[in-house]
Amino acid sequence: CSKPVYGITNVTQLETFRDNVNNGNAYTGATVELLSDVDLSGVSWTPIDGFAGNFDGHNHKITNMKITNITGDIGLFDSLYSVTISNLILQNPTITGTYSGNGGTINIGCLAGYAKGATINNVHVRDLVVNVKGSSCWRLAGLIGQVYSVSGTFEDNFVASNVSTTGSLAVDTTYTDVTIAGIGSGTISNSF
Repeated sequence: CSKPVYGITNVTQLETFRDNVNNGNAYTGATVELLSDVDLSGVSWTPIDGFAGNFDGHNHKITNMKITNITGDIGLFDSLYSVTISNLILQNPTITGTYSGNGGTINIGCLAGYAKGATINNVHVRDLVVNVKGSSCWRLAGLIGQVYSVSGTFEDNFVASNVSTTGSLAVDTTYTDVTIAGIGSGTISNSF
């Protein structure tokens, strides 16, 4: 029995996919394919929360993603659990704003705020700008804000290969618990 494949070719289809996932359709076991470049100019992006399939970008770009609602796990995807994301370029993403809460942890990465047991292959972030502030514990990275770990040991087979990030990360906070990194950690190969 083959798994379903869903194709995305434009902004409307990407938003519909996101809305479907955020409303409970996790696309479990399915493959979602980006079949052309998608420009998110003029869209205030809400992260995809709860995806349980595989995403293949076919080396296409998602450009000009802009996130200004700073809360929880932030990125193209909110968090990634035991999924594969491959062959994707995120060009010119911007994550800016102020966290209005007090305390908690904010995980920010262009691809995802948080990952556990995920496989990331051939994913590149270009010209990222992150500039956030507020009273929180911050985890900022170009690709994934925080990778699941237990007592400093990265668990659940997180794998990243052939990934890269360029851009800038900045946070203005009174908290002393701030981590700024390129990807987080796990098994990382052929990456810069």
